[in-house]
Amino acid sequence: MTQFLDKLERLIRPVAIPNLTVILVAGQTIFFLVLVSRPELFEQMIYVPDLVMRGEVWRLLTFMVMPAQSYSFLFFTVPSSTNFFFFFLQMSCLYLMGSALENQWGVARYNLFLLIGYVLTIGVSLFFPAMPAGSGFIYGSIFLVFAFLYPEFQILLYFILPVKAKWIATAFWVLWGLMFIFGSWQIRLIISASVGNYFLFLGPEVYRKMRYGAKTMQNRVSRIADAEKPFHVCTTCGKTDKTHPMLEFRYCPKCKGSPGYCSEHIAAHEHR
Repeated sequence: MTQFLDKLERLIRPVAIPNLTVILVAGQTIFFLVLVSRPELFEQMIYVPDLVMRGEVWRLLTFMVMPAQSYSFLFFTVPSSTNFFFFFLQMSCLYLMGSALENQWGVARYNLFLLIGYVLTIGVSLFFPAMPAGSGFIYGSIFLVFAFLYPEFQILLYFILPVKAKWIATAFWVLWGLMFIFGSWQIRLIISASVGNYFLFLGPEVYRKMRYGAKTMQNRVSRIADAEKPFHVCTTCGKTDKTHPMLEFRYCPKCKGSPGYCSEHIAAHEHR
């Protein structure tokens, strides 16, 4: 799969758009300001497959720069068309994380990531042609990738509370999991498209990290188990330095294998 992505990356490199995050943020800001004064235009710009097939093809572009009518962001659902603060917070995070991914991956690979997320979202929405589809999960996948690559990065939650990206990402995964379980089939397919894009690009790294984590945990459990094992055991009564820490233990050099005995039995035992 990595080789396939590398081929696609080389293919789109000549037409890749630099500073794509800046363009998306600027586009969303422009549409946000337009919708504040003309909220009725929202219905004319959202992506609905049926309407696109009737000739309203501009919806294929506008939905990527359309602020969601309402969006779930960091545990709150806020109508973005009426709340400047949360829209600014959303755009700040998108700019920070999108720019970081573009610097980490390069222009072509970042373009490819968004393009595949876009194509997958368009594709699964065709199963529900009369229902509108948004770009929120595509942008959500940007955050999940950022949190995987920079798990220790601290985000000021609402500019107040410092929280590491990995913990917010955990909350996102739980939220998306609940939406997948209890949501409509359209939501399930759109989430699958975004998650599929995430694992398409990070699958090998996620697998390696999981294997490393499992191995580290296994080693830690083994060390704890070894630490719990007694160092001295009385061959006669079975007392150990763990069960009787104040008891002294000795080893008999005359017995085969030099077995250990507690101070109560070292003198009275029969030599083997």
